[in-house]
Amino acid sequence: MPSEGSVLVTVETSAANASLARQFIAHAGLTDKISVIDGSVSGGELLEYLKTEASGEAEGATVAPFDLAFIDHDKTAYLTDLKYMLKESLVVKGSVLVADNILFPGAPDYRKFVKSQPEVFETTEHFGHVEHLPFIKDCITVSTML
Repeated sequence: MPSEGSVLVTVETSAANASLARQFIAHAGLTDKISVIDGSVSGGELLEYLKTEASGEAEGATVAPFDLAFIDHDKTAYLTDLKYMLKESLVVKGSVLVADNILFPGAPDYRKFVKSQPEVFETTEHFGHVEHLPFIKDCITVSTML
């Protein structure tokens, strides 16, 4: 259960998608619970913004630390961004990290990192296939900070 004042933050790299998302959110009456950030994924800069400034978009909300982070952006940035989140305490005990597309196009360094530290992460893998491509295997990892 989210804590009082929690907000869902989504980062949309497309201005058109951000605009549509805001319209859907407003229609659903959730503008006080969901914050849409315009911008391209830029690693530490974006995460720093989320840590310090994004909470102002939904009144009274705080963004960090994250209860849940769904990681589905530049696959080569997964591990760099995770290490930044750890360093800046954006994820803490109980935080859940869900990482998509671990096998295709793949984030092998991220996968190896979370699986190689059982004292830090409890990680499960869920195998399936790439969206709309049932012949390509893929995996989602779910890692809980211990």
